[in-house]
Amino acid sequence: MFKISWIEKLSFIFFSISLAFGVFNPFSNNSEDINGLSYYATIILILAGAVIRPTQIISFIIKSNIKYLLLFFIFFTTSTLIYGNAHFSNKPIINIKLLANLVLFFYLVFYFTNDYKLLINSLFIYTITTIGLMSLWYIGIFDNVSFVSKGRLTLFGDNANSISTRVAIAAIFIPYFVYKNPLWFKKWRYTLLVFLPILLLFVIKSGSRGTFISLIFSLLVMLYYSNISSYWKISIFGLLATFSILIFPYMQQQEVIMSRMQETLAEGDIGGRVSIWVDSLTIFMQNPLFGVGENGFIDEMYIQFRYYKDTHNLFIYLLASGGIISFILYLNFILKILRANLLALQKNDSMPFVISIFILLVAAKTGGAITYIILYYLLAWSYSLSIHNINQRIIN
Repeated sequence: MFKISWIEKLSFIFFSISLAFGVFNPFSNNSEDINGLSYYATIILILAGAVIRPTQIISFIIKSNIKYLLLFFIFFTTSTLIYGNAHFSNKPIINIKLLANLVLFFYLVFYFTNDYKLLINSLFIYTITTIGLMSLWYIGIFDNVSFVSKGRLTLFGDNANSISTRVAIAAIFIPYFVYKNPLWFKKWRYTLLVFLPILLLFVIKSGSRGTFISLIFSLLVMLYYSNISSYWKISIFGLLATFSILIFPYMQQQEVIMSRMQETLAEGDIGGRVSIWVDSLTIFMQNPLFGVGENGFIDEMYIQFRYYKDTHNLFIYLLASGGIISFILYLNFILKILRANLLALQKNDSMPFVISIFILLVAAKTGGAITYIILYYLLAWSYSLSIHNINQRIIN
């Protein structure tokens, strides 16, 4: 335990706010710059910790049972080195954004496990920021930065899947702050529920079927594992069912999400992802030990299949790019988090498990998830809350 400095507090506030903005960057006029505000906030957060308490953080990483995550990075980078020069990609051999995210994970776990209040406040700031952004969108303030591409709504030029995921996360945490009330708010916290329909509306308009299904699934899991009485569980489920019936006619008018869902049911091909997965796994089977590296993956897709598309699946991407060794090391990292989540679940705290499952479901269908800052933030959050509750024997 330690007292967090005001510099660290400010860096965490800035970081938590920035997470809601995705690729939005008010400091850059370059339309090709994909490094959003959260990327720079991550660097600031890391530098603040490195300057103020370097020995504590290094000691924590050395003692941590998840330090093998750094070993994963070494093997993953080695895969790119082994493949050598690529003809269709000029990415740096060292993926700096991936390294920053891995370091960020350790930083967050270090701070969150030492300061429970920081853990909760950071998430609340993110949730409130997202609610604020969606409210401004709903009343038309963001019309000039709202774009519809192929029938899918997005803001700030962000990817529709990415922004819908961030909005869905806030939608999951609204019931958490209302029901669990970790910040000991008074009855005004129930007003947060008023914003749930707005967040759900945006997810629907984004046309992201995977995020929508993952959101509904997560809310149902939360309800199932909650320690409220069966009467209230049935009542809430009834309200959700009624709301679903009422909103269904509106969803039918949203041609994109409905057509995408119907396409999945009819063809079993999730937006063309299955064919990409098959081709990616073919590359893995040809190079099972070390994969072909990130540059090599782009090369091999072009050479063998005459096209390149992201796998839209974190785990298949790890197999094709990093091989079985990198995959096992990364899987070990994920399983350690899920194990802690399950131990917390036994102590009547389902939220860490719900959040991990949600973000992993998203990672299994979203492109570029390996450098997705919100992925590492949520995994660090769920792992840290699990550790806190296990150590404190908290039963809410």
